[in-house]
Amino acid sequence: MKKKSKLWLLGAVSLASVVTPGVAVLSGACTVPAWKKQQYVFEFNSTIDNQAFRYDSSRSFGSYLETSTIQHTGGEFVRLQGLTEVKTKSIVDSQGNIQIITIQPNFVRYKLELAQAIILTDESNNVHVFDSDETDGTRPEAESTATDGTKYYKESTVKLTSSNEKSINSAKFREILAKAKKFQVVIRKGINWVDSNGQKTKYQLVARDYWYSWLRTVSLNESYRHANGGSKELDEKFKLLGGKNTTAFTDVEDFQNEYLYGLFGIDSSKFYKENEFIQKVGGASQYKEDQALTFEKATGSAKAEFASFFAKLFSGNDYTFMPAPSQFIDELNESGNPIIANNLGEDVPASLRKEFIDELAKIGKDKIQYFTGAYWYGVSPRTLLHVGPYYLESAKNQKVTLRKNQHYWDKTWTEAKDTINTIIFQHQSAAMDAKLFTDTMFNKFEQGTLSQLAYQSLSETQKQRVSKNPGKYGLRLAKTLNTKSPFYRMFTTPWVASGNANYGFNDAYAKLMWGATVEEIRKGEMNADSYVSGLGLSFRSILNAAINWDTYAGIISSNQSEAWVAKIANGSEIGGSNQSTSSIKTPEDVKDQINALSAIGVDGKKIDFGGTLGKELSPSENAEAIKNKSSTADKLKSAGFNKLKEEIAKVIEKFDQENPTLKNQNFEIQYFFPFVNAPDLYINGWKEIAKVVEELNPRIKLTVKYFTNGDDKEFDNWRFNALNGEQNLAWSYDYDGIGSGFDGLSWGGLLIPTLVKISKISSQDFKDSFPELSKLAKELIDYENTHKTIFSVPFNELDLVSTKWMNRNFSAIISGYKLKKVGDKYEAETKEVEIDGKKKTVLVQFDPGTGKSATDPYEWSGKFWLNYNKAHTNEDLAKLIQEFASFTNINFTYGITKSKSPYAKKLVNNHYVTPDITGYEYTQYVDWRITGLKK
Repeated sequence: MKKKSKLWLLGAVSLASVVTPGVAVLSGACTVPAWKKQQYVFEFNSTIDNQAFRYDSSRSFGSYLETSTIQHTGGEFVRLQGLTEVKTKSIVDSQGNIQIITIQPNFVRYKLELAQAIILTDESNNVHVFDSDETDGTRPEAESTATDGTKYYKESTVKLTSSNEKSINSAKFREILAKAKKFQVVIRKGINWVDSNGQKTKYQLVARDYWYSWLRTVSLNESYRHANGGSKELDEKFKLLGGKNTTAFTDVEDFQNEYLYGLFGIDSSKFYKENEFIQKVGGASQYKEDQALTFEKATGSAKAEFASFFAKLFSGNDYTFMPAPSQFIDELNESGNPIIANNLGEDVPASLRKEFIDELAKIGKDKIQYFTGAYWYGVSPRTLLHVGPYYLESAKNQKVTLRKNQHYWDKTWTEAKDTINTIIFQHQSAAMDAKLFTDTMFNKFEQGTLSQLAYQSLSETQKQRVSKNPGKYGLRLAKTLNTKSPFYRMFTTPWVASGNANYGFNDAYAKLMWGATVEEIRKGEMNADSYVSGLGLSFRSILNAAINWDTYAGIISSNQSEAWVAKIANGSEIGGSNQSTSSIKTPEDVKDQINALSAIGVDGKKIDFGGTLGKELSPSENAEAIKNKSSTADKLKSAGFNKLKEEIAKVIEKFDQENPTLKNQNFEIQYFFPFVNAPDLYINGWKEIAKVVEELNPRIKLTVKYFTNGDDKEFDNWRFNALNGEQNLAWSYDYDGIGSGFDGLSWGGLLIPTLVKISKISSQDFKDSFPELSKLAKELIDYENTHKTIFSVPFNELDLVSTKWMNRNFSAIISGYKLKKVGDKYEAETKEVEIDGKKKTVLVQFDPGTGKSATDPYEWSGKFWLNYNKAHTNEDLAKLIQEFASFTNINFTYGITKSKSPYAKKLVNNHYVTPDITGYEYTQYVDWRITGLKK
């Protein structure tokens, strides 16, 4: 799932707040534990980021983020509710091997929240009502037995079922969902929005709130915003409310997840019209007169994948359909007195206020940007209303405070005496030294003023203290299951965007990898030949295979993690044509195979490492090779290091022959760490990698660029402008299959144009080295021949687009603007227009022709990958994963490791009961309970 806009809205955050649960603290003379005050406190080693709309769920989309608050305040239709805390047991066998088993799982159920009922219509026009979320009283028994006779569960999260056919937990619901053509939602009645004081307002939750939300979210797209009442002038005016470096009303924000509905066979065009998105239920049920949000099968679709829709976009984990208070927005619009405040909630001066009000009035009351309050509602917490289990009380003075919504519909929860009533996210006035921060947090955790602590960040001494008394410290084991987060963040592509003043490499590296000098790259004078199938491929594949990545993973994690260089999520289904019958179900089942690395020699052929090693170096072979090694440097060398040392010398020798003016120049490359405040363990690991790489060949000089200040303009320049050829990507799977992992690279990672380039390679050596990758490229072209795209560039020439546009905006360029071929490149056409009396050069819009519309790149690629995923066996897909890992660059600064154990250690104060759901990347505090409180 594309979620770029949400990523940019997060701003600069520390690694601790992204990859581990955060920690928090309240200061004060009286040390009262947080749990006694029914608080959860959580601290980030970063400053607060109160950018415009940061706390508004109604213009957001994409998967839930642990670092966000809006899943707690925005209100969900349906969610998966955790009912019990996982309990584990460690069993030690006679050989000293430890087996961790789950003796009590988290039993979960689907729970109706703001949805009163789900109404499904099948292909025979039969209407089915599901307005219950009850489950049967009995819970499944443990299905396995450990060596000591203990019964245990294979999974840590177990869904409960219901024999009540009107329950959304029933088999009947799943059966009808799989064959429905219409999906309707009746909104729960009698729910009032609350303000930032927790006071019930007169405004009620209604179906129209969701229509407003959809329009507000789509209005993130500049073209849609300007076509429906907005303008460049309004954008510039209201951007002044957004604060420093705001992304609001800029082209950095965009909404490109609409493709998901097409992928699932659902007609999203009806969401734009109120009378089509909100329809009467009809039929003979008690809901026949109710207005319902309506999702329908798209014309021409064989079926609607409502099961996927329900799992991905409806039952939690996605921000798209969180309501906006339409009655409140309407009333303030009608009064001509909307709240004009900046991102900090401060009123603008009276003279400026009139200017803002006058600008809004010019839009026209029938325009979407006017009546949805797109320019003013939600800019700051002050303008927000809330309908979730928590409301946002304040976000200031480096502290974000959420409080229990006493007017939430679920009285069982609101009246419970053991819930978390206040959530506090504490930030720093300035980022602290990583070690000082951890030591300070550990002391506060011991005092009880801190609710949770990242175990991975502890020193060895602190870990020993915890291990001696795990019950006291609340040490728990949580099973990890990554089903939707692929292993890439910084991803190197065959093209480097032109036009940058500075780059993170020198001429020799640039010429070797991309066939052009730095200045030539700056001018856009390069092609992808060297990267895709030339010396660039040989160089990076040898570099990748020369390192024992498991050793590196151990260095940066205190031996808690192992490497995962395959680019797909380890816990998803592979999802091939034989998924149900294959002996391999998930990437984890073949981890040694798919994380093996091949290397390409100077002759274009796979390097043979000799003996039993063959032509791929697997993690297990590397582990065997270092068993008797003692130094870190030796342990970082792969089993084929000495052979690769010879082969890299041949590559460099050929490069020198072909580029005499660069002969003997070092090959300098700066990798990039995409967050601020890199941990010391990481920095140490990077230095060790650099030493081993230099031993591979002394002319290779590798460094890592990292920042300690997120406000540094250069930090954003590195993050967003691919100064070293790396694109910054964030992606979450659209469905349970490895195809979606690859799809995340289709456009932002330029994988589609890369495959187009590969399809033109005639070299038999390349086809022999990468047979599955070559087949994939051919099948992509064949698929497009029968599923034609309408882009401004012929599909089989996507690799020829000017490097000026080979960046994260690539998909928008080829589908939205006119390109013409100039020489052997496609350049965007421009024209001069007059704006405010000044002539400006703008891009010419792409006109697909009468009655035609441009292809949505994300919908098209999503369907291609889903089709490809289902058409090939799990065994062949595993081969593709391995080949792709060898073909691409290993960007090792972030995101190539995972926990060695399927269970991760976490520290939560022992008074909290935490029924967290396996695989969820965020915490549902609404389900937590507190023990030990006075009755």
